[in-house]
Amino acid sequence: MGVDRVVIYNTSCGPDLDRLLQSYSREGFVEMVPWPIDQHLNPSRGWLFSESGGDVHYFGQLTTLNECIYRSMDRSRYVLLNDIDEIIMPYQHNNLMMVQQTSIHEVLKMYGEKFKVPPDICRIIHSPISMPRPPEQVHLDTRLWDFTYELLPRVTTVLRRAGLLGSQGQDKDVM
Repeated sequence: MGVDRVVIYNTSCGPDLDRLLQSYSREGFVEMVPWPIDQHLNPSRGWLFSESGGDVHYFGQLTTLNECIYRSMDRSRYVLLNDIDEIIMPYQHNNLMMVQQTSIHEVLKMYGEKFKVPPDICRIIHSPISMPRPPEQVHLDTRLWDFTYELLPRVTTVLRRAGLLGSQGQDKDVM
C-alpha cells in the first residue's frame, strides 16, 4: 500500500506475534523498538487522568508518538502515526502515497499548514477491540477487501515463514 517501513513500539506481546514480527524485522520491513515503559513509569490505563492517574498519559502514547517523530526525522520523508487497532485506508487511490501527514486525533505543534484529508480520499478505520460498540454504532467498511488478492498471498507467505501456518495455509495449532 506504499509503506516501506513500519516501526512498532513493543510494550509486550505473545510468542506467536513476536515470531511474526521478528520475521518482518529480518526482511527489513519492521523495526522493533522495545518499549517497556511500565518498567520505568506508571502509565495510566485510561484517557481521563482524573480517573486513571499514573505518571504518564495513556500507556505513554503521546511520549511514544513524539519519540517516533524524532526517530524518523532524518530518515523518512513521510511519517504516518496510528494505533495498532487503526487502519489508514485510502479510498480514492490504491496506496497511501497521497497521505502527507496524520496523527492520533490531533497535531499539537507543527511546521507548515494543516490539511484535513477528505473521507472520500482516505480515512481511519478504527476497530477498538477493548471498547465494543452497540450494533447501531457499527459501520461495516469493506474497502480492505479490495486488497485481498494483493495482501493475502503476502500475509500467507510471512505466516508460513514464521512457522505460524502449515503448508496448506492452515493454522499450525489445527494441524
